[in-house]
Amino acid sequence: MHDDLAPPSPSRRALLEGGLRLGLGLCAWACGGCGGPTGKDSAPVGASGVDSAAGGGDGGATDGCAEAPDALDASWVAVPLAANPGLAEVGGGVALDLSGRRLVVAQPSAGCFVAVDRACTHQGCDVAFREGRFLCPCHGAAFDLDGAVLSGPTPVPLASYPAALRGEVVWVKTG
Repeated sequence: MHDDLAPPSPSRRALLEGGLRLGLGLCAWACGGCGGPTGKDSAPVGASGVDSAAGGGDGGATDGCAEAPDALDASWVAVPLAANPGLAEVGGGVALDLSGRRLVVAQPSAGCFVAVDRACTHQGCDVAFREGRFLCPCHGAAFDLDGAVLSGPTPVPLASYPAALRGEVVWVKTG
C-alpha cells in the first residue's frame, strides 16, 4: 500500500468543528434556532435525539427543538420545573436519577431541553452542564448537546434521551 498516494486525512479538530457546525445548522433549520414551534396546548418544546448506538432507540441524535408527542406513554418521566429551579433557567441544568438512569437534564436555550447520561464514558465521573455543553471535571472531557464527544480523553459519546417541555413540566423519555 502506498501511503504517500492516499489523500490527507482531516484533523480531529476539523472533524469536530464540522460536526458542530452541522448540528447547529440542523437546529436552526429545524426550528429557527430553537425558538421552537409551539404545540396547541404546550409551551415551546425541545428534544434531543436518542443515540441509538448508546442505548437509545428511535433514531439519530439532533440538537433541534421539536414538538412533544401528542400522547406521552409510560416511558416518559415528569421533571417539574418548580421542583428543579436550576432547570427553569436558560443555561441551567440538574443532575437527576430517573427510572434507574443517572442523567443530566439541561435547558441550553429558551424552551429547548436536552438529557444525557451523567456518567462520563471515560472513568464514570459525573458530568455537569456548563457553558452550553456537558463537561467532566475529572479529566476535562467535553460533550455537545446530543452527547457527542467534543474533546477527550474519551472517544465514546454520552447516551442522550428525548426531552420536551409541556406547561411547567419537562418530560424525559427514559424507556
